[in-house]
Amino acid sequence: MKLAYFSPLPPQRTGVADYSRELLPELAARAEVDLWVDTPAARETLPDCRMFNYDGALPPRVLGGYDAAIYHIGNSSAHRGIYRMLLQAPGVVVMHDFVLHHFFAAYYLEAQRSPAAYIEEMAYNYGAAGEELARQALRGGRPIWEDDPLRYPLNHRVLDHARGVIVHSEFTRGLIRQSHPHLPVLRVNLPVTVATPSGDCAELRRRYGIPADKVVIGSLGFGSAAKRIGMVLRAIGELDRGDIIYLVVGELGEALRRDLRRGGDDRLVHATGYVGWEAFNDYCHLIDIGVDLRYPTMGESSASVCRIMGAGKPCVVSNVGWFAEIPDGCAIKLSPAPAEDALAQCLSELLADAPLRRRIGANARKYIVENHNPAHAAAAYVAFVEELQAIERGSSVRTALTRTAGRAMAEIGVSAADNHLVDAIAERIASLFGFSR
Repeated sequence: MKLAYFSPLPPQRTGVADYSRELLPELAARAEVDLWVDTPAARETLPDCRMFNYDGALPPRVLGGYDAAIYHIGNSSAHRGIYRMLLQAPGVVVMHDFVLHHFFAAYYLEAQRSPAAYIEEMAYNYGAAGEELARQALRGGRPIWEDDPLRYPLNHRVLDHARGVIVHSEFTRGLIRQSHPHLPVLRVNLPVTVATPSGDCAELRRRYGIPADKVVIGSLGFGSAAKRIGMVLRAIGELDRGDIIYLVVGELGEALRRDLRRGGDDRLVHATGYVGWEAFNDYCHLIDIGVDLRYPTMGESSASVCRIMGAGKPCVVSNVGWFAEIPDGCAIKLSPAPAEDALAQCLSELLADAPLRRRIGANARKYIVENHNPAHAAAAYVAFVEELQAIERGSSVRTALTRTAGRAMAEIGVSAADNHLVDAIAERIASLFGFSR
């Protein structure tokens, strides 16, 4: 099997680049994979695949020699060139976010500076009502994606150009089937390598300047507003304990940086900014409790939660979307929009019960090791492409047989009003050759 692979790759600072770094060695062991990039990639972090630069454009015929093109789509600006390629040559979409409204709003309004293009995109997805909503938002109303993102995910054009879709939760698969019931959709667990730390906990804390006598509560990964980091900080403040450090690892938007400056001091908050993969893994191992709230959800999954769980640490998450599908006993799940006192109570109980933390952490690690292996994900990718090829072959045969049967029946006087007979006979013939639905 030969695959064209379009994805952000290291050193790009996206979770999808890390995802591909872990998946590609296993995928390249099962298929011939060519990497197509529009940004220089760090070859030393990737398997020995051929790499081509498409620079945002590529004649679709170039991809004709592949069994499939794999397109990773998410909300980051790193996916803009990938999206343009998908429109030119449909393929298998790996959907990292169900809601793509943020992607399109930034793409049209900031990168292209084209309000008209944003309005057209809303009209494509939601008709005249969507067009009017876009016009209202551009006249100074509240951004649509902040009020009800799951109602207006703005993803129809992406799904309309997909041969099939790979997602990471039943939640997202169910949503896609509502809008595109005939589109093949496969759920694949996030591929995560459970890596050993570069030292024991005491050594890691010395290395990263975390006092050994502190309890560490950590939020790891890109700090979006949906992670409610400000609320986590306030809930920790309610505990009124002097032995806690709140560790925030990853890039933060300016609004979240302001929250941290207002709500904490250097004795309570330790914000690292972006760190490389090895340091990120070390931080997962040195924390005592992880917190990763998501509200509202964009239909995303979380590699950072998987890494915290894989490190054998308990994690507090929101009981929504992918996070709700984490097995009970492997994480603490709070209501999608918990009150600060509920979060504070949860953290207080975990801090007071070390055996509970160890039990949840052990369950979490076992679950990740057994269910999030990159080899399993790569095998599922290959099997899905093979399944799509079989579906498409069958569809082509049925179409040809329907046309042939239609012509033959027209010769004996069957009219257009009897198309159901044509379809039934064509389907019966197709079933004899193993191509029935």
